[in-house]
Amino acid sequence: MRLLWLMPVALSLSGQDGPPVRILQGELIEWQVQAGVGSFSIRELDNQVHWCHVETESYITRQSHRVSHIGVRPRDQLEVIADMRKGQCVAVTIYVRPPETARRYPRLMLPPPPRTNFMDNLYQRGNMTFAGVVQRLDQEMLVLKTRAGSQLLFQLRPDTVFSAWGKEVESKTLAPQTIVYVRAGNVFGGDMEAFQIVWGDILTPR
Repeated sequence: MRLLWLMPVALSLSGQDGPPVRILQGELIEWQVQAGVGSFSIRELDNQVHWCHVETESYITRQSHRVSHIGVRPRDQLEVIADMRKGQCVAVTIYVRPPETARRYPRLMLPPPPRTNFMDNLYQRGNMTFAGVVQRLDQEMLVLKTRAGSQLLFQLRPDTVFSAWGKEVESKTLAPQTIVYVRAGNVFGGDMEAFQIVWGDILTPR
């Protein structure tokens, strides 16, 4: 059975084997981007505010479609995959969705059906990060070998997100022996499920 999903904590790989990648999740406060470059600030659920730079190579996407910097507004909800190697936050990929709007349902009605969009469960799950080399990948499982030599198993969900060089790709593009970064969470029984698997130049030591 395949599994997966995400959560509201800015995660870095400090204290874990892996590259200097960080994920910021929260509400956009300021957006000072023109002609594809600039900076923005984001407030996470713990009320910490971070500033990040946007470069021409930064990839901005909304509902799985690449978009320009035009149309991004304060109060949008963001998930940012950031490169911290330059001693500052540089956005590699920015996932955008509009601010949440309150919706009320009659008491006797069943709850609304679960949504499957990548950002819909952003503030729910996926509070662990790992990095290592892909040992095996199939339709249901990822086997990862860490720098310490341990082997980790992750169940895949139908909505697992695969990101290469800041862009969403199909799972078949991920080859064995690739260095990857995995965002994961626990499932019942103590197993782990992979919410997002990231690889590319940002994960390759220079």
